[in-house]
Amino acid sequence: MKMKIILIMRLRNILLMILFLVGCSSASLKVESYPAEADVEVISKNGARKSIGKTPININDIGELKTGDAFIISVNRVAFEPEQIFVPTGASDRQVEIKLNLKEQKTFSINPNNQVKILNEIASSVADIQRLIQIKQYDIAKQKISSMMGAYPSVGIYYSFMGNIYYLERNISQAIFYYSKALDIDPSAVETRNVLEKLQNLKKGGE
Repeated sequence: MKMKIILIMRLRNILLMILFLVGCSSASLKVESYPAEADVEVISKNGARKSIGKTPININDIGELKTGDAFIISVNRVAFEPEQIFVPTGASDRQVEIKLNLKEQKTFSINPNNQVKILNEIASSVADIQRLIQIKQYDIAKQKISSMMGAYPSVGIYYSFMGNIYYLERNISQAIFYYSKALDIDPSAVETRNVLEKLQNLKKGGE
């Protein structure tokens, strides 16, 4: 069963998005925000920043960014909370679409140095978990996921990963449980909701 999966995870005022599109013909980057006219920067893993304009942005070839690796899209607008979108290694052969409803600025913020550290830690764990799933080391992957859930309970990608594993193990009930948890963290994740509905329908059909 082919699925188009968008996994969205939030960490305080940081939005982390991993977007997987099956069968894309070209790699592009689209960034939209409401309100528009937000400043957009690309942040490499070493912390270097490059401005790419204001929203809405449409880049037909991600390769033009010359990141060569995982990177972060930073979206900022005066009087609104900054948003950080993590784009993983391999995005250069996928379509990345980012749509944000910016929230009014609050008094609290995250130290930029800690922000990069947290994003790199999450990026590293995501790559490790993906590798474990690919080689079918599901039990070890579950242990890694559980550990990261404890450290970052508001990051929905870990719940989605757990759902993926249970789906691969044909445990639809548990897969539905963890996909539901991921959706609880970010109810705006339309594609995650679609995947969940497909599994719920699959379960009903088997009853």
